[in-house]
Amino acid sequence: MAISADEVKRKIIEAFGATPRPGDEDLVTDQSGCDPESREIVSAFKGKDWRGVSVEMLREHRDALPLFTPAAFRYYLPAYMIGCVDLSYDLDVVFDNTLFNLTPPKERGGWEWDFFWARARQFNERERDAIKAFLELIDQYERTDWATLGREPMEDRVGPAFDFWTELDARR
Repeated sequence: MAISADEVKRKIIEAFGATPRPGDEDLVTDQSGCDPESREIVSAFKGKDWRGVSVEMLREHRDALPLFTPAAFRYYLPAYMIGCVDLSYDLDVVFDNTLFNLTPPKERGGWEWDFFWARARQFNERERDAIKAFLELIDQYERTDWATLGREPMEDRVGPAFDFWTELDARR
C-alpha cells in the first residue's frame, strides 16, 4: 500500500515536534572554529527552529548533515526530510545526502559505524517510525522515477536504510 507525502509529513511533524533543540554550542562536531564550513553552519542554524529552515537554507547547507553533532542531526533531520518529501527534484543533492545519512555503513564496526550509531541510537520510537515512513516514500519516488523509463531501479538505494531502522525497532 502506497504512503502519501502528506501522511509522511504529518508523521514527521508530530514525531519531531517535541525533539529538544541543541544548544548553539552543540551544533557541529568541529568546535575548533577553524573549519569554515562548520562556522557557516553554526552561523546559519544558531537559534533556528527546525520548522523555520527554508528551502534556500537546505540548498545552501545541503552537506551539513554529517557535520552536525548527534543532537543537532536529530533535531534538524526533519527539516531535511520534509524538504525531500516536498521538493525532491528541486533540492540538488539534499535528497541523496539525506538518504546517505540514514543508511548505515556496510561494516558494523570501526569509526564509520561508531559515528553512525551515535546518531541512530538517540531517536525515539515515534521518530524512528517517521524515518521509516520517509524512507518508504523515498522508495516509492525512486521506483516511480524508474518506471517512467520502463525499468526497475538499477540498485536498491533505500532498502539498506529501511532494513536498519526496522531492525533497530525489533531490537528494542
